[in-house]
Amino acid sequence: MYQNIMLFAVLVVLAMVVFRVYQSWQTEKSRKPAGAGALDSRSNSKTRAKGKRHQRKDADTQTEPYHCVTLVGDCPALKSYKNKRFLASNAPPLPVPDCTAARCNCHYTHHSDRRKPKGDRRALGRLAEEQYVLVGNEERRKTSRGRRKTDVGWASIDEWSKMS
Repeated sequence: MYQNIMLFAVLVVLAMVVFRVYQSWQTEKSRKPAGAGALDSRSNSKTRAKGKRHQRKDADTQTEPYHCVTLVGDCPALKSYKNKRFLASNAPPLPVPDCTAARCNCHYTHHSDRRKPKGDRRALGRLAEEQYVLVGNEERRKTSRGRRKTDVGWASIDEWSKMS
């Protein structure tokens, strides 16, 4: 009797798991890829006929919630997007809708954070932390140089060759 009840409980749990997996599979199957609607609504038939379009990749919001991109290129249509950072999931698709170039050379530059790199976001009224510097001691918090071109303090190869 006890074995029959346990077997029935295991079968019910297994059926629930199978149903949930099937349900999520159907949801993923019916979902459109990111940016698909924006790509289809363009009126520029020249670039649409050329073939494959750029599609942005959605950021993994679990690991990098503020991953962002900037649009880089010489296209006049990018003028309104210059020096603006967009969250990767909200970035405009490439080529931008007003682009008239036969072959668009615009691309995304990726940044790990949407905020400006030099922004010190600590609270200004934190008296205990600020007392250390106010009494004449040197600031011990250092900013890291970073390894990317976009990081502050990055030296180009030409600058390194002049040092030798």
